[in-house]
Amino acid sequence: MENKEVLIGKVLRPRGLKGELKTDATLFNLKKVLIDNKNFIVENVSKHNGFVYFKLVGVDNIDAAEKLRGKEIYAEPILQEGEILTSDLIGFTVVCGDKKIGKVKSVESYGGGNFLSIACFGGFRNIPYEDEFIVETNMTKKEIIINDAALQEDIIL
Repeated sequence: MENKEVLIGKVLRPRGLKGELKTDATLFNLKKVLIDNKNFIVENVSKHNGFVYFKLVGVDNIDAAEKLRGKEIYAEPILQEGEILTSDLIGFTVVCGDKKIGKVKSVESYGGGNFLSIACFGGFRNIPYEDEFIVETNMTKKEIIINDAALQEDIIL
């Protein structure tokens, strides 16, 4: 699968005088990021109290960091063999046994895991995207096979 840049968070504010950025990023093992259509090399990353702090090459003072406040951060995640981006699941057909349940319209994350929002007859179903409920994700067929337990676990989000 081809990697692509995805939204990983937002610059919240500068931290300190040397250009470090406080972010709400969801990924932190990165070598490069894209902010405001500019590529930056990541010099240093740290994580503290649920926030990710980036020090970027060329952002060396509080004034340079302040210019990035509120900007979205994009990155090309480095995927290992067998890993997928949840955004790639949008449009996949969801199947249980020999029944087609519907299509994935979105993937939502609420900290406790990802949920597939599936458009089906009569509305939407929300199913946890967890090994307990997912039998197989077939990237070639663009299909997700779920078990019967997933249909009993419909969650209202």
